[in-house]
Amino acid sequence: MKYFHKDSKIPLYHPVPCFLVNLDMKANTKMIYGRLLGRTILSIRSGWFDEMGRAYVIYTVEDIAKDMGCSVTTVKSALNELEKVGLIERRRRGACKANHIYLKMPKVDMYWDGREDEVNISMFM
Repeated sequence: MKYFHKDSKIPLYHPVPCFLVNLDMKANTKMIYGRLLGRTILSIRSGWFDEMGRAYVIYTVEDIAKDMGCSVTTVKSALNELEKVGLIERRRRGACKANHIYLKMPKVDMYWDGREDEVNISMFM
């Protein structure tokens, strides 16, 4: 193990928004939301938008389970929980095709604009 230093490379991580911290949800559900957020960012960069301009993710339940190191049942439960509280919407695309997953977020007071030099530490407190 090494300590972090000024020039340390940051390992890959799942972005987990601060608004999730106080929501009454299972920890796995919050982590899967974070994973979907990372995939949504990739979708935006790749230009994956529907006809209404909404970014979507194509990510099978099996692939989420493999990537997160949990069971398919756990992923299905988490996706159902996220859908129930309105944080995702799933659109079926037909037989043998992965659903489109649309990530949603509630209105929050703080956003990060992507500029590392302007991150306010108070947003993490």
